Amino acid sequence: MDKACRRALYRTDSTQSEPIMLKDYLYIGNSANASCKEEMINLGITAILNVSNTCQNHFCSDFRYKTISVEDDGSTDLAKWFREAIQFIDNEKYRGGKTMVHCHAGISRSATICLAYIMYNEKIDLNTAFEYVKSRKHEISPNLSFMQQLLTFEKEVLCKTPTPVSPCRSCSVPAGFSFYNFGNLTSPVLVSPTVDFT
Repeated sequence: MDKACRRALYRTDSTQSEPIMLKDYLYIGNSANASCKEEMINLGITAILNVSNTCQNHFCSDFRYKTISVEDDGSTDLAKWFREAIQFIDNEKYRGGKTMVHCHAGISRSATICLAYIMYNEKIDLNTAFEYVKSRKHEISPNLSFMQQLLTFEKEVLCKTPTPVSPCRSCSVPAGFSFYNFGNLTSPVLVSPTVDFT
């Protein structure tokens, strides 16, 4: 076991001990996971999407990499990278591979990218995607700006229908909406009908 893997054993309770599977081809992790080659190989990970400006790409000869060099702050436009990130994950899936998305702690930037992917892939609203991801990785917490960007992306995902027959009503946000209600699965947070694209 290398030094990075040994350090991973001493992480705080705020991080998971290994990458978390969101789909059989999509994992979410953190910088410690990204520095543990053996761990990733054992999970069958073949590509790494690094959503940070500080984490290194340690094993460029062993994994396919894409880096989105961004800060975790309110001024970062992460939404402009959603489509490229989705394409990277899908390309790896079509190759029969698996992608791990990570940032430093694995709770904000990487969670935002994974939420955008789940929303787009499943054609579901943000609330449903958030509950899905949070049920697997409890400590996800995208910053407020990223949540707002995801809400805007939700409109794109749910309002794009091949042959619209009625105005899209799934894009309005209730007046009492609060980001702080996320994670409370018993409280209605954002109720948007899912558009059937089939």
